Order: sequence, then structure tokens, then C-alpha cells
Amino acid sequence: MLPFSRRALQQRLNELQSKLAPAAVELLGKRMDMSGNDRIPAVWETVWLHALGQAGSFEHEVPLDDGSRPDFRFWVRGPEGGITVVGDITCVSDRGVHEKNPAQPFWDELWRQIRALKLDPNHFRCDIGHRTEGEYPDQRFVLRLPKRGRLPQFIKQEVGPWLRGLAQSKASTGSLSVINDEVEIKLGYNTAHQFAGGGHVAYTSFTSWTRNPLVTQLTKKERQLRHAPVDALRLVILCDAGCQTMKKSMFSTSLSADEIVSRFLKRSTVIDMVLLVSLEAETALLTNQRKLSVHARIASAPAQSVPRRTVETGLAIRKHLDSAITHLPAPVLDAHNASLRTNLPSPGSGTLGVRMSSSRSRSTIALSARVLLDLLAGKISLEEFQKVYGWHPESVMPSPNPFTFAARSGQLITGASLQPAGDADDDWIEFEFGPPDPAVSPFSRAS
Repeated sequence: MLPFSRRALQQRLNELQSKLAPAAVELLGKRMDMSGNDRIPAVWETVWLHALGQAGSFEHEVPLDDGSRPDFRFWVRGPEGGITVVGDITCVSDRGVHEKNPAQPFWDELWRQIRALKLDPNHFRCDIGHRTEGEYPDQRFVLRLPKRGRLPQFIKQEVGPWLRGLAQSKASTGSLSVINDEVEIKLGYNTAHQFAGGGHVAYTSFTSWTRNPLVTQLTKKERQLRHAPVDALRLVILCDAGCQTMKKSMFSTSLSADEIVSRFLKRSTVIDMVLLVSLEAETALLTNQRKLSVHARIASAPAQSVPRRTVETGLAIRKHLDSAITHLPAPVLDAHNASLRTNLPSPGSGTLGVRMSSSRSRSTIALSARVLLDLLAGKISLEEFQKVYGWHPESVMPSPNPFTFAARSGQLITGASLQPAGDADDDWIEFEFGPPDPAVSPFSRAS
């Protein structure tokens, strides 16, 4: 899945046909369809180029003197005439940090081997140790784990015998520690536990003003925009592609993205403004529903340090960007989860979940039209279909199959309808069930 729906992205590609060269539009589409690290940056480029085009005219990839080709150049009317803005759309992620700290691959492989032995993952706890590199504030935490490629073999050799012992002995508790120069993990097992536990240090938090993903990316953009016209304001649209620092947090002790960018701009003579863009989730207090929204904020270099940096210029550009922001599509997935799915094949599968309602006379079950189509088309098996909804016994958190319950209650399907899901990349198929039908249920005395 992508941060925005494919339907919304296709609409924007269609509308960019009149503003970009055909080859550029085609390349954006191919990049968004291609698995890998470039997928989310292509998504952000698509939605922002379209948004800038809705706010006014712009030019795409106009070469600078050194051959660099920034993503856009547009003009804004200021108090003393036109203002030229040259800039680039870029992304920041924790991918490099995750590569060095393969916690998720470790969990995935551990749970896979646990399930293979028919043990319940919810009975396990795993804590991962760490080491500290550098001196405060230029320090970072590194998890004490084997390198990614060695994880399966490590778990098989170091943890596997202990897991097999638990499976064979039917023990209710157990513990294992693996500690050496490279690795530090502590495993616990208790059948009384209902949920899996464990953890590790927050290795994606940064206390350094210079050693962090944001400064690394902005430094690259400095080199690219250095040869922009002297009187052109240089703008970077910095988007979240799965970077913890970009997220709002009231409780984090690490530096925030806003703090890092503000300090960077105070010393930069090249970049004048940075628009930080992240996808934030908020939960409504009354309905407890989780809603995603685009969170954008602008950071500017100190005014008057160079002629193009004036308060009036900044205000005019802010107004233009505020207009562009209103044309961004509604997000359907946060950046972190989208980044975890970049290697999945495109276009992916439906994930709307399931919703149910019930009354004395009728009940309904609605699920993903795409998942159902994949089942009927033979793209997924019945077992895979059940795992999508947690109805399989081997699901991490198994739940009852409502269709099984309806069948056991003697209810038959009395209707089915398609319920559009708007901008999402899926729709609902809603099945309606009536009261118990004598065709499949015991005879009863008339009431």
C-alpha cells in the first residue's frame, strides 16, 4: 500500500499530463508501481507537483548552470514584483538506521520459527540489548543483533534448541539468554501470558544536531540547489517516508524535526525555506476512530541575511504553499507502515478489514471486495483468505469467523451489495443474513 490511494494518484497523473512531459509522467507512474525504496519518493513528487500546479503555473526540472535539475520552478507575486522559487521535493526515512538495527526482521524470523513448532507467540517475551556509539550529544544507539543476513541461521542455531525443548516438554515457563561480543537477547516463555512482550532502545531517536537523517538529506539538497540563480529563493519540500523524527510527539526526549531544520537553516547560505510534511494520526475522543491527515509546517532561514530573504518574500511564498497544500489528497496509510510495504508487489491487495451489524430481523457482514475477488479468482487460498481476517487458528490473534457463526445458526445469505469506499483503493461487499432458514436449520414450533 501507498500513503495515498492509487485512485487519487492516478487522477493526479492524468492532470499532470498537461504540465509535464509525457515521459516524465510515465516515469512517475513506473516508479510508484516498482517495488523498492524509490516508490514513496515518487508518490510525494506526484502529489506535490500536482498541488503546485493547482496553486499556479510552474516549470519541471529546468536545468541549472551545473546541470542539476531541481523538481520545480515557480513564480510568486511579492510586494516588489515577482519572486522566483526554485526547489526540490525530497524524502527522509529511517531506512539506513533500520538496516543497521534489524529488529523487525529479527522478530519476524523468531515468530516464524516459534509458529513452525506449534508454539503460541503470545506466551513469549524478548528483550534486545544495545550499545552506545559516540559521545553525547553526537551519540547513537545500536542494537546488539546479528547482521540481517545471518538472522535465520542465528535463531536456528542459538534459539532453536531451546524452542524445540519447550515444544517437546510442554513446559509452562522457560528462559534463555544469548550474550556475547555481538549479541544480547533475553527470551522468556510463560503460558500464563496472553500477549507477547519485550522491547529495545529507541534507536531512531537522535540527540545530535548534525548526525541525523534530516541534515543528511538537506545537505544533499544544498549541493543540488547551490547553482540556482542568486535572486531565486531556494525551497525544499521535505516529506516523511518513514522517519520517526518527523512525527509529532509530546513525550520524546530526542530532537524534533522542526528544531533540527531551524538550526540547519540558521547556518545555511543556500537553502532559504523548508516545508516539512508528515502524515499524522489522530484519534477522535468520542468515536475512538483513527484519522490520518497531512501535517505541514514551514521553516525559514533568518530574514535579511541575504537579499532574497525578506519577511515579505517569506509571507508571499507561505501563502502560495498554503494554497497548494489544500490540493493534497487524503492519506490512507501513515508513512511508517507505507515504508514497511515498499517491497511488496504492486498494486497490492485490499485491506479494508471487516465490519458487522446485527438486529433481531437481519444481520450484515461486510468485507473487502478485492480480497474476495482474489479468493474467487484463485489468487489466494482459503487459508490465506482466513489469515487476512484473523479467522485462521494460526493467526497471531485468532478471532471467530462470523460466516461460520451464521451458518451454524441456520442463517442464509438473503442479499449482497457493493458499498463504495470513496477514495480508498477498495470497496465493501456487504452480505445480508435473515433469520434462521428451515432449509438449513431444525424445524421449530411456530411462535
